[in-house]
Amino acid sequence: MTPKRIIFSVTFIVIFGSTLAWSAVSTVSNLHVLNDAVFGSRAIVHDDITGLDWLRLPLTGTKSYNDMTGADGSSEFEAGGQFAGFRHATMAEVKQLWVDAGIPADYFYETDSSGNHSGTYQTNNNTAVNAARTLQNLLGHLEPQARPPQMMAGGWRTIGLAAAPDGIGMPQLDTCTPGTGFCGGSSVPILRAHLESHEGIQNQIGRHHWLVRKAAKVSKKQLIRKSRPLRSTKPRLKVK
Repeated sequence: MTPKRIIFSVTFIVIFGSTLAWSAVSTVSNLHVLNDAVFGSRAIVHDDITGLDWLRLPLTGTKSYNDMTGADGSSEFEAGGQFAGFRHATMAEVKQLWVDAGIPADYFYETDSSGNHSGTYQTNNNTAVNAARTLQNLLGHLEPQARPPQMMAGGWRTIGLAAAPDGIGMPQLDTCTPGTGFCGGSSVPILRAHLESHEGIQNQIGRHHWLVRKAAKVSKKQLIRKSRPLRSTKPRLKVK
């Protein structure tokens, strides 16, 4: 793929992707999609600001938190493990990733392990929704099943386990468009950027994981996509 075609593919996503608008162009300007020797094509999202590599959530498996960290005697993060070189991201690192992707921290909703809440439960702010959907496109997402009458089919959910000072973190991005997910009768898309901490879930299976590693220097050969300002798609006239 030539550089010109790479730029076009980003333009296509921004213009024609679900609910994405012009504001989405800058939301991924700090993020790159990279291939990985172990996990394959487009497996890594690299954050320029923090220097962290994030493994796409669908690739992180669904083992329990204790299985991953080695509470059973074999850590998946150590040499020979399935995710050697990675570790669980902290809640602070997940929040920073969301901010670097363009999601304003004003729209985060935090719940500690004691059930105390703070922040904004949900928002229809266009910039925040666009930025979240763009990040979900990069990191991967699920489409939860309908649970009438609270939730219809569709909607995007990006959820996994993380390290938290008061238990185990479960950061979760949920977005929906009118007529899908939890949007119900809403006429506009909605975002829920929830950061929850739990106790007693260390042996539960079935959740993905927010995994990071400190990145090596990114080479031009590794780089797949970096968001850039939209360029005109009009054909240029040749001057004879």
